[in-house]
Amino acid sequence: MTNNLFADMRAHVIAALHVAIPDLAADATAKVEVTPTRDPAHGDMATNAALVAAKAASATATTPRPASAQPGNESGGPVATEPKVRFR
Repeated sequence: MTNNLFADMRAHVIAALHVAIPDLAADATAKVEVTPTRDPAHGDMATNAALVAAKAASATATTPRPASAQPGNESGGPVATEPKVRFR
Protein backbone atom coordinates (compact mmCIF):
# COMPACT_ATOMS: atom_id res chain seq x y z
CA MET A 1 0.00 0.00 0.00
CA THR A 2 1.09 3.51 -0.75
CA ASN A 3 0.33 6.81 0.92
CA ASN A 4 -1.88 7.74 -2.03
CA LEU A 5 -5.46 6.60 -1.33
CA PHE A 6 -6.47 7.11 -4.97
CA ALA A 7 -3.64 4.88 -6.23
CA ASP A 8 -4.60 2.21 -3.69
CA MET A 9 -8.25 2.37 -4.70
CA ARG A 10 -7.28 2.23 -8.39
CA ALA A 11 -5.38 -0.99 -7.69
CA HIS A 12 -8.49 -2.45 -6.00
CA VAL A 13 -10.70 -1.38 -8.92
CA ILE A 14 -8.35 -2.94 -11.47
CA ALA A 15 -8.21 -6.17 -9.44
CA ALA A 16 -12.02 -6.27 -9.37
CA LEU A 17 -12.14 -5.67 -13.13
CA HIS A 18 -9.79 -8.61 -13.71
CA VAL A 19 -12.03 -10.83 -11.58
CA ALA A 20 -15.12 -9.73 -13.52
CA ILE A 21 -13.44 -9.72 -16.95
CA PRO A 22 -10.41 -12.06 -16.85
CA ASP A 23 -9.34 -11.36 -20.44
CA LEU A 24 -9.44 -7.55 -20.12
CA ALA A 25 -6.51 -6.10 -22.04
CA ALA A 26 -3.73 -4.26 -20.23
CA ASP A 27 -4.24 -1.17 -22.39
CA ALA A 28 -7.83 -0.98 -21.13
CA THR A 29 -6.82 -1.14 -17.49
CA ALA A 30 -4.20 1.54 -18.12
CA LYS A 31 -7.07 3.94 -18.86
CA VAL A 32 -8.81 3.36 -15.51
CA GLU A 33 -8.80 6.45 -13.30
CA VAL A 34 -9.86 7.02 -9.69
CA THR A 35 -10.27 10.70 -8.88
CA PRO A 36 -11.97 12.94 -6.32
CA THR A 37 -15.60 13.63 -7.20
CA ARG A 38 -16.49 17.03 -8.60
CA ASP A 39 -19.28 17.41 -6.07
CA PRO A 40 -18.59 16.29 -2.49
CA ALA A 41 -22.26 15.27 -2.20
CA HIS A 42 -21.47 12.43 -4.65
CA GLY A 43 -18.95 10.77 -2.36
CA ASP A 44 -15.18 10.79 -1.99
CA MET A 45 -13.99 9.05 -5.16
CA ALA A 46 -15.14 8.48 -8.72
CA THR A 47 -13.91 6.02 -11.36
CA ASN A 48 -14.36 5.53 -15.07
CA ALA A 49 -13.87 1.76 -14.76
CA ALA A 50 -17.36 0.86 -15.99
CA LEU A 51 -16.95 2.99 -19.12
CA VAL A 52 -13.50 1.58 -19.84
CA ALA A 53 -14.71 -2.01 -19.36
CA ALA A 54 -17.79 -1.44 -21.52
CA LYS A 55 -15.73 0.04 -24.33
CA ALA A 56 -13.26 -2.85 -24.19
CA ALA A 57 -16.11 -5.37 -24.14
CA SER A 58 -17.88 -3.77 -27.11
CA ALA A 59 -14.63 -3.82 -29.10
CA THR A 60 -14.42 -7.60 -28.70
CA ALA A 61 -18.15 -8.36 -28.94
CA THR A 62 -19.59 -10.15 -31.92
CA THR A 63 -22.28 -8.57 -34.02
CA PRO A 64 -25.71 -9.80 -32.90
CA ARG A 65 -27.84 -11.68 -35.38
CA PRO A 66 -30.95 -9.97 -36.75
CA ALA A 67 -34.24 -11.11 -35.23
CA SER A 68 -35.15 -12.96 -38.44
CA ALA A 69 -32.07 -15.17 -38.02
CA GLN A 70 -32.71 -16.09 -34.40
CA PRO A 71 -33.42 -19.73 -33.52
CA GLY A 72 -37.10 -20.59 -33.75
CA ASN A 73 -37.70 -18.53 -36.90
CA GLU A 74 -37.30 -21.16 -39.56
CA SER A 75 -39.28 -19.12 -42.10
CA GLY A 76 -36.58 -16.44 -42.19
CA GLY A 77 -39.28 -13.77 -42.33
CA PRO A 78 -40.01 -11.00 -39.87
CA VAL A 79 -40.49 -12.02 -36.28
CA ALA A 80 -43.84 -11.18 -34.72
CA THR A 81 -43.36 -9.79 -31.26
CA GLU A 82 -45.97 -8.82 -28.76
CA PRO A 83 -45.96 -5.14 -27.84
CA LYS A 84 -44.51 -4.40 -24.44
CA VAL A 85 -46.97 -1.57 -23.77
CA ARG A 86 -50.65 -1.80 -24.60
CA PHE A 87 -52.76 1.29 -25.11
CA ARG A 88 -56.50 1.25 -24.51
